[in-house]
Amino acid sequence: MRILWLTMQALPIIYKQIEPNKSIPPTGGWMEGISKEVIKNNADEFGYCFPYDKLLDGRVDGFRYYSYILISDFHTYSEQDLERLEYIIRDFKPDVIHLFGTEHTHQSQLVHMVNKIGMIDRLVIWIQGLVSVYSTHYNAGVPESVIKARTLKEWIKRNNVNDLRNNMARRGEEEIACLKVAKHVFVRTDWDEAACKTINPNLKVHFCNESLRSSFYEEPKWDISRVKRHTIFLSQANYPIKGLHMMIEALHIVKAEFPDTRVLTTGSDYLHYTTTVDKLRLSSYQKEIIRLLRKYDLMDSLVFQGMLSEEQMRQQYLDANVFVLPSSIENSPNSLGEAMLLGTPVVASDVGGVKNMMKHGVDGLMYPFDEPYVMAEYVCRIFRDDDLAVRYSHNAMKHAALTHSQVDNYRQLIKVYAEIIRE
Repeated sequence: MRILWLTMQALPIIYKQIEPNKSIPPTGGWMEGISKEVIKNNADEFGYCFPYDKLLDGRVDGFRYYSYILISDFHTYSEQDLERLEYIIRDFKPDVIHLFGTEHTHQSQLVHMVNKIGMIDRLVIWIQGLVSVYSTHYNAGVPESVIKARTLKEWIKRNNVNDLRNNMARRGEEEIACLKVAKHVFVRTDWDEAACKTINPNLKVHFCNESLRSSFYEEPKWDISRVKRHTIFLSQANYPIKGLHMMIEALHIVKAEFPDTRVLTTGSDYLHYTTTVDKLRLSSYQKEIIRLLRKYDLMDSLVFQGMLSEEQMRQQYLDANVFVLPSSIENSPNSLGEAMLLGTPVVASDVGGVKNMMKHGVDGLMYPFDEPYVMAEYVCRIFRDDDLAVRYSHNAMKHAALTHSQVDNYRQLIKVYAEIIRE
């Protein structure tokens, strides 16, 4: 069974070979997690294809890799690009072509290119997020004044909140076009299955869960006796979908009962910019976050920690009293899976496919996205009751061990590949 992956970025083992003197950029945990099982069992029949700034053909750990030139969103592949992809496919001779994601132009165009060379029946798309749907939730909970606002930088770059939502919607149009051409998709939740079938009722839907980054399966696990009390961890907070504005609305309620509460998250610390140049770089959304923090006197309660490595992220989950996922939309968020694997108690918005990953009142607590006061109450419940936190922790670890089983997910992946080949 010859398997060719079309991906958004190289695996760490490839980067080590092609860029030995550079730090390795983070790779999507879902790809890195499942790739290790595929390589271990099918290295000589596995091909890996990724965008890069030059064309490469190589071999590492027993498998072949290829690169192609990445195009920017809303640009079109040339005939030369098509020839490169055709060369890769003809050279590797895959039985199955597996594309990861549909969020960007180059991914959508790869589908049309595979169709053009007559291989669409062998292509299966791994649904990650769906920007055609995400765009409709992009501005949820953001005031209209912020959506329409423009800083000087946003006037120049045309990238205010509404512009970014519109760009996502445009990419969504291309995503819809590629899903209407495709024959097979991988899904993991009721949400992505429903969304895909709405776009193309003729799609053959295959189920397979994600395997996550290796370190999150390891010891130690979350321990109530070692946490930093009243610490909330958010894995991302860089754009409106991730719901930081809703977290702040809940935070001031939580602090009324637990004044020492802090929220830690990733990303650059724009709260303490002092120079005029730095302040000019602020986006309208960042200014809204600062406005909310000042409104509730919370400027010292939110901490941005920059870009974190895999091990640093893991430690943040272990240190946190609770992990909060306040997003306006998600499919099957890796951050939630990582928290559950480690046993960090979870409070999550009931959006998208979250309900397929955790059970409310068993593995953690879910609340309606637009009800931050409920989020606040659920965080306080975990802060108040260590026994409850420990119970959710143990249940979540058991659930996540099944959902994210590397062995089971590999077997399911290979089973689906075999089905596609038979068809």
